[in-house]
Amino acid sequence: MIMDKIFSLNETIRTTELLPHHDVVFRSPVCDPVYGLPIGNGSLGGLLWLGEDALYIQANHTDLIDDIEKDSEYCCSLPEATTTCKHGVQIKFNFQCPIFESIYQKSFEARLSLSDASAVIRAETGFGAADISAFCSERYDVIVVNVKTRFNESLPLICDMKRWGSRSFLMWALTFRDLPETGLYGTSAFVEGDNICLVQKLQGTTFCAALTASRKTLGNHGAELSFPDSETLSATYYITLGIGATETQAKEIALRKLSEAVCAGIRKIRETHIASWAEFWQKSYISLPKKQDYLENLWYLNLYYANSEMKGNYPPHFCNGIWSFFHDFVPWNAYFHFNGQLSTFPLEAANHPELTETYYRFRYNQLPYARAFAKKIKNSDGAFYADVGDFKGRMVTHYNCTFNCTCGPQIAMGMYQHYLYTKDETFLETRALPLMKETAAFYLEQLKLAEDGLYHLYKTTGYEGSPLFQDSITDHAMIRSLFKALTEILPADETSAYQERLDKLAPFIETDFVEGELTEEGTFSYGIGKGLSPRFDKVLSVGKNDNGECMRKTLPDPSKAFYGVPDTEMAPLFPASVTGLSDRNGKLFRMIYNSVCIHPESLLKDGDEQSESCMGWCMMPVYLARLGESELLEKQFSQTISSWIAYPQGFGLYTPTDKTKQYFFHRYKEYQITEEVTKRTTFSPAFSFRHFDYETLPILATAVNEMLLQSYDGIIRLFPAVQKDSTFAFRLAATNGRIVSAAYD
Repeated sequence: MIMDKIFSLNETIRTTELLPHHDVVFRSPVCDPVYGLPIGNGSLGGLLWLGEDALYIQANHTDLIDDIEKDSEYCCSLPEATTTCKHGVQIKFNFQCPIFESIYQKSFEARLSLSDASAVIRAETGFGAADISAFCSERYDVIVVNVKTRFNESLPLICDMKRWGSRSFLMWALTFRDLPETGLYGTSAFVEGDNICLVQKLQGTTFCAALTASRKTLGNHGAELSFPDSETLSATYYITLGIGATETQAKEIALRKLSEAVCAGIRKIRETHIASWAEFWQKSYISLPKKQDYLENLWYLNLYYANSEMKGNYPPHFCNGIWSFFHDFVPWNAYFHFNGQLSTFPLEAANHPELTETYYRFRYNQLPYARAFAKKIKNSDGAFYADVGDFKGRMVTHYNCTFNCTCGPQIAMGMYQHYLYTKDETFLETRALPLMKETAAFYLEQLKLAEDGLYHLYKTTGYEGSPLFQDSITDHAMIRSLFKALTEILPADETSAYQERLDKLAPFIETDFVEGELTEEGTFSYGIGKGLSPRFDKVLSVGKNDNGECMRKTLPDPSKAFYGVPDTEMAPLFPASVTGLSDRNGKLFRMIYNSVCIHPESLLKDGDEQSESCMGWCMMPVYLARLGESELLEKQFSQTISSWIAYPQGFGLYTPTDKTKQYFFHRYKEYQITEEVTKRTTFSPAFSFRHFDYETLPILATAVNEMLLQSYDGIIRLFPAVQKDSTFAFRLAATNGRIVSAAYD
């Protein structure tokens, strides 16, 4: 890379020159929605993909919440009828000839343009040509689609908008409910003036989808428009979703949005759209070496998706986000704590703290349920945030969710980090501190003073799904982080209980290496750090089991490790930030280094088979960046991308082997599933339930930020984990409201 790509640190970064390099570009048509082009305005979104003769647009919204009233005041069940976010409508533009069939192409390009957040599709064939552009306006809250065609004969363009609801298949990998009629009711289509309208009544929410220029309805579930046969066509369509408490209200909102868009016209709408995104992109940038060009691409894609879907009333789901395309299917439908919080990790450092506001508002509004959950389930004061909850904020009691106590303090400390970056005192007082105090109050009751004079914690898990431990490392890491922060920001007369627990808190548990981990020469025999030397003669334990044994998650034989994700031994490093480069010579830091080195070297095995030892939400790149291990980090970036980034737009897969990779690569794969009530078994076609995942992308973006700039402990470190023989530049945010621009050559 040469320095002219970095530009001057004293001038505004020329994003119009930088961003097109990172567009997602297809040179031939791909007729599969998992390869679609996602657009969005923060809450309303559209996914564009092609059929051989058609353009498809799936229009969804973060706020299409279907509630369920029968659950209790503090917890929810996970049957098929659980509170969920439903899909919107699917629109099909049928061009009446195979204009997008690959064998007929003279030239073709489909481009996701990052600088102006638009999708552009151009096809030239023996039948004629099509030129399509689409973007999602935040100011007018509409999807704008411009279609231009030129054919060798007169052909009609027929456009239809349909909605067919379904079960959410929330546990598709394990179970299903034998209720095929689910989601088919409450739909009505009609014509209103020059608009197609489709209304869907949900529990507690009604939405109206509207599309300009109507012709006729197609029953309750669809409507159609068409143009007379013509050799040429140039038309603009506006699509929107109005959400209200009643059908009348939803319809009025949708039609008002369309009316405002039509009055403004496409030129004005596009100008405001481009200006808005130009302002967005000016807030930060990164420039990485040529060998990390694709990693740089993924960093920009992560910001693009965050701004496209993270500004609604509800956070988007980590699977498909606002771009789901297979009816109402949402894998792992509920809110899973760590999976969802991952999307917030890179945003403050990228100088876009506003994109975390929806998530933190949702979690703050969940606080009453968390208080009730703590009292009912644990008979404890304070707030307990379970690992899994619904869109309303109620939490589940399944899957060991009542034993993972780290979720609440992680959310609270995420809010505290938001304050450290923004210095928003109002946010600290009204949002962050209430959660910090309530989750700390819960831990104050859970900690027990033992005969050794130390406080211990009993029967909690190391993150999701692990066995029960005494003194789980994940809890101890968050207690140290949370209580220390409270002692620093509260008056001294309010912090005695926190300080007393910190002074007498049981230490992290140390244990020995197991046979086979070290060579005769004393170096690591396998893993990321194979051939390197340990920096301490011990490693960290996750905690003690019922027999008093010191347990570990990372072992030479992954099959002998317990299930519990993400990696637990690294919790004090991230997200707790109990240790870091300031403590690089300390025992805790060095033991975490040992645990990182023992982590499997490669997630990808021969062919398409993957190791069961990790998942798409493995945060190893973040750990290595925090450790300042530039050589290992560069290799891990490559391994993480090759293992988990599956789709050209940067989306990934989150589980190994037959749950994802096999149905991604093997179209006719089936797996056995069980009916939840009758326990009847059957087989499901895996390919129908394919989807993409938004977990690996924000992890990579977070690691890039940490590689370039670290400030979590109040010290600004420039380029703490970069390759010394390369060239880097960035404009990123640091704590205490600082914006840092720097170049390294």
